[in-house]
Amino acid sequence: MGQGGRGPVERLAARDRWIVATAVALIVLLTALYTVFGIGMTMTALEMTRMARPIGAPMQMGAPPVWTAGYALLIFLMWWVMMVAMSSSESPSCRDLSTACLSAVAASVRARSAAAWPTSTATKVP
Repeated sequence: MGQGGRGPVERLAARDRWIVATAVALIVLLTALYTVFGIGMTMTALEMTRMARPIGAPMQMGAPPVWTAGYALLIFLMWWVMMVAMSSSESPSCRDLSTACLSAVAASVRARSAAAWPTSTATKVP
């Protein structure tokens, strides 16, 4: 089984806060890189700030984008990530739900393991 009779799923569930914190840090890093380097755009964030005009002056816009399959996929993924982020921020129970799912999987794995490997094959003798 492993450490203290706990299986790999239970050990993973015990580290749920670390896993969530690492995932959030990775998402923040990726979104920062996405923003700074202007991925999917014709210019970086630094180049966009150089375009700034005085307050109230109209901004010059570039040509409208050409809608290719890749561009449409990029826009869809951007929208999808935004929807997930907005939905997750309104529900403080996301961590509780993921912990409950992990616990249910661990219980199922434990039950299957117990059924496959009986702990005692001895029978009572009268």
